[in-house]
Order: sequence, then C-alpha cells, then structure tokens
Amino acid sequence: MSTATITITAVPWTHPHAGRLRDLMDEELGARYADLRALRGPRVPVEPASVLVTFVAYDGERPVATAALRRAHGFYEVKRVFVAASHRRVGLAARLLGALGDRASAAGVRTLVLQTGTRQPEAVALYEREGWQAAPAFGEYVGDELSLCFAKELS
Repeated sequence: MSTATITITAVPWTHPHAGRLRDLMDEELGARYADLRALRGPRVPVEPASVLVTFVAYDGERPVATAALRRAHGFYEVKRVFVAASHRRVGLAARLLGALGDRASAAGVRTLVLQTGTRQPEAVALYEREGWQAAPAFGEYVGDELSLCFAKELS
C-alpha cells in the first residue's frame, strides 16, 4: 500500500469520520481489556472545547486514521491515535504525530504528553521509535496501573 494518496485534514473533534475511527479504536481495545473492565471506572470523556486540533487521514475519500491534541490537566495531550487495520505499517501514525507536533510547535507548545495502555505494545513501540520518553502519570492517569505515559520535547 502506498501512502501517496493519503491526505491529512484538520476536522472538528465531533466530525463523524473522526468519531467513527474512535469507535473502531474502542472496539479493538475493548477486546484487549475486557477482563479488566471491572477494575476501571468509566473513561472520562474528552471535552470537545479542550481539543485544539483533530486530524483525520484519508485514503482518497476514505477516512483511515485519526489523532487529536487537547489542552487538559495543565498539559498538551495527544489523544486517540488510531490507524485502521487496512492501513497499518505504512507510517500513518508517525505522520499524524508529526502533524500534531508541528501544530503544537507553531502554537508555542514545548512539550507534548500522551497515555497508552499496558496491553498496547504496538503503541509503545511507535512512541519510543518516534522519540517519546517514559514520563510520570498525569491528570486522570495518576494511580492507573493500566496506563503508561510518555512525553516529547518539541524543537
């Protein structure tokens, strides 16, 4: 699969394409964490007004990946990085992270943070490959033993 036809577009957090991709992410991750649901409370929903930008990657007209950046807990947090199974392993997640980093840098942001889960080794590998460093838990993730947090200094 070539990424030559992929375009990345800023959309509102509430855009149906971004929402559908987040739903697919929830379905996929729900299976990984199904046995642990009783240990966690409900996920804190993202307040749309806190989202600075949401990107959707399109293959032609088909939405295939998404990621967002929000301001919360005193941090600039990368949220909901997801690539559809049909488009994995071609660098889309890295492109989305780069686009978020570029947008944040242009706004004067110096550090980004993110959270992923302990049962998401692919995500951990991506973040480490892209220069993210393990970081202390922040915000709603403090005390959550299923969370791994990362930070990246922007140039």
